[in-house]
Amino acid sequence: MAATVKTILRKDKIRADGTCPVYVRITVNRRRKLIGTKIYVSAADWNPEKQRVRRGHDLSDSYNQRIIEIENMAKNEGLTASSADAVKRFLEKGKGRVVSDMEEYIVELAERSQEWERRKYIVLRNKIVECFGPSVTWEHLDYRALNKLEKHMRSECGNANNTIRNEMKRLRRLFNRALAAGDVRFDQDPFLAYKSLKQTQTEKRHLSKEEIRALSELELDRGSAVRIARDAFMFSYYGSGIRFGDLCALKQENLVGVRLIYRMMKTDRSVTVTLPVEAIELLGPYVAASGPYLFPFVKVDCKSDSVLLRKRISSQNVIVNRNLKKAALLAGINAEGLSMHIARHSFADMARRDSGDLHAISKALGHADLKTTEIYLENFDQDAADKLSSDLWS
Repeated sequence: MAATVKTILRKDKIRADGTCPVYVRITVNRRRKLIGTKIYVSAADWNPEKQRVRRGHDLSDSYNQRIIEIENMAKNEGLTASSADAVKRFLEKGKGRVVSDMEEYIVELAERSQEWERRKYIVLRNKIVECFGPSVTWEHLDYRALNKLEKHMRSECGNANNTIRNEMKRLRRLFNRALAAGDVRFDQDPFLAYKSLKQTQTEKRHLSKEEIRALSELELDRGSAVRIARDAFMFSYYGSGIRFGDLCALKQENLVGVRLIYRMMKTDRSVTVTLPVEAIELLGPYVAASGPYLFPFVKVDCKSDSVLLRKRISSQNVIVNRNLKKAALLAGINAEGLSMHIARHSFADMARRDSGDLHAISKALGHADLKTTEIYLENFDQDAADKLSSDLWS
């Protein structure tokens, strides 16, 4: 007899913060078992008819995807299982847990407000489902399966070596989590025999000082989208390569005299940089404006909702890059591949050329260690080698 699956909110287990746990209830031959989802929401955020988290909840997409994954696994196993207890044991033993473990981790990332990392794991999950189907187990993922996944990403997804390499690193991180949880054994590690791809050196584009000057001197209508995009790029350059996401979240309180003090979203590291006169002058009209943030990319104050803030920043990034390309064309600069992140590259290259102080550059970029900075600057070393050759033999 097939299992009956229903998802419920256990209001009898309410926590101090007012949230209750969500359980998937499995019934076979009138006997029931409950599977915990590790999801907690308030009664107001739960739709009992649809058995889903209401869309008004910030993490509804992640939570509901996790619920669907557990429900589908329970239904599939329930087709042949002799009891509800057998279905529960199957779900908790780790069989068929690759996608399920990934869904669980995606929920954790959402709860920690790591929006961009969450999106990366969603993309990886989709690739795994496309390649193996939704019920792939850790036992299935031997080194041959990893080679198959690698070929799938290259041929079907159009991924380059570095992207594939990063996806495999994420999958390995997930396997190590499953290993620590006791869901898999050490001898099931597929990465012991899998030969990882070598990282391909990619060229980091940066603007020259002449191009930076042409962009900064471009006459644009104040308040226009192209002007704001140009100003944001220049402020990132002046602000030691501050990332677009961090720039969008800046408030007046982040300006202390001529210093910019903020906490990086990506690493949660605190960064303090001294702003040049050009940056202070550029900020004048934006400081005088009445918006919740210095730059008017996010219109509503999302300080208490970091997930919503990251979503709005992500949607603005494409628009700003498009307008930045328009500004570049007006300034006579090659707009191909130009983005806000190029400001970070341009600052790093300028700092390397003018100071060569790796420790200072590393601190300004907010890197955790010098090795990261060395790798970051490695692409720019050819220019330095060319200049050395010119100086020696001219």
